[in-house]
Order: sequence, then structure tokens, then C-alpha cells
Amino acid sequence: MRKVGLLLLLLLAACAPVATLQPARPADGTGGGLGFSLVTSADLEGIAALPYLELHWGDGLREFGVQTQLGASLYAKIRLDEGIAFKASTGVPGPWYEGALLLDAGPVTFSGRLAYAGVEWRGRVDYLWLGGLSATYWYRSWGFEASVLFGEGGWVPAFSVGYRLEAPGPK
Repeated sequence: MRKVGLLLLLLLAACAPVATLQPARPADGTGGGLGFSLVTSADLEGIAALPYLELHWGDGLREFGVQTQLGASLYAKIRLDEGIAFKASTGVPGPWYEGALLLDAGPVTFSGRLAYAGVEWRGRVDYLWLGGLSATYWYRSWGFEASVLFGEGGWVPAFSVGYRLEAPGPK
């Protein structure tokens, strides 16, 4: 069980961002984000600090970007309604595909995500379904996030902090 939890931790850290650190509202202009996550296994056997970097551009209805947290991913975020957005991303290189629903509720953004990932392990590729739930509290441009990431064989808690910078779009 411990090996499976460690594999889940390594998979999440190497393939896709652990942190969401994004509001549901798509960006109106260009910007970026910088932060880090503290990730541990469910049994608290070890802890890792993972840097987070994101670049994005948007028009207030759609946002596109690239983010990295050891592995890189490309994403698109689309506004569904006021304070609600859908985000789709893919790992570079794959195989990593993720869909997320983001909901702004005052200064807190809630996110639920589901991912399908291929992991090479001992010469063969295994495909896994993974999920995550997070809540991010926003204070000005600072985000403070608590997440739980789960998949086959275990779950991983993570705590993230980040700064999001946005330049206004042309009017």
C-alpha cells in the first residue's frame, strides 16, 4: 500500500500541477502566477516542496495558458456563467488529460477535477483515473489553497500558496 501511495504522489507531482491556484473568472489580459505546494503522502511519511509557475492570456470569457509544477501542461478555461468556469488541460508530453470545474464563492474558489493519466512503470504504461478537490482563499492577489488528490491506491494532501499577477487587456 505504501508503494502505491508513493507512486500516486510521484505521478501527481511529475505529470500535472498539484495546485489549482486560479479563480473561476477567466483572465482579461496577460499575466502569470508564481507559488509552491507542500505535498505529503496520506501517512505523512515524507514531504516535498514543489514550485509552481503559470503564464496565461485571455479576453474575460476564455483563458489559455501554460503551467508547470515539475511537469508542464497546456490549458484552456471557458466561462460558463458568472463565477463558474470549465478548465481542460493536457500534459506536455502526455499522456495526461484533465477536466476541472471551478466555482467562485466570494473570496474562495472551489475546484473539482478529474484526470486520466498514463504512467510508465517497469517498461509498460498503466492508465489511471485520478481526481482532486481544492479550496483556495484569495486575499488580494495571494491564494492560499488546501487540496486533496486521490486515485487508485490512495490520496495525497497538499497545501499551496501563490501570487497571481494580471495585466488588463486592451479596451
